[in-house]
Amino acid sequence: MTMLMKNLSLVEILLSEANTIIMDDCEGITIEIIDSESKTFCGTGEETGEFYQIDFDDVNPETNFFYKEELMNEKDYIGENGDKRREAKELFASLLDKDVNSVLNTLLALSKGLS
Repeated sequence: MTMLMKNLSLVEILLSEANTIIMDDCEGITIEIIDSESKTFCGTGEETGEFYQIDFDDVNPETNFFYKEELMNEKDYIGENGDKRREAKELFASLLDKDVNSVLNTLLALSKGLS
């Protein structure tokens, strides 16, 4: 698989998981339609309401921002357990920025400490 094909595949995965993309020098775009065959996506500008049709080739996963909405859980905000849940989620999120082996080693060490 060529580098271009890998990049297009990554772009498609990111777009399919995201609700919004912010590209270089552009407003936020709410992603509405992804066309895998033509390697394009369509969306509406959040500020102007303008309709966009953009080629996957024009998306740069390294410099563009992809945002995904998540359902909030009220248990994360109630009492002492809420504080612990939020702390655990923050720790887990920080691990995701590291390489896979580092995450697995950290989780293995934590699981050994709990047993």
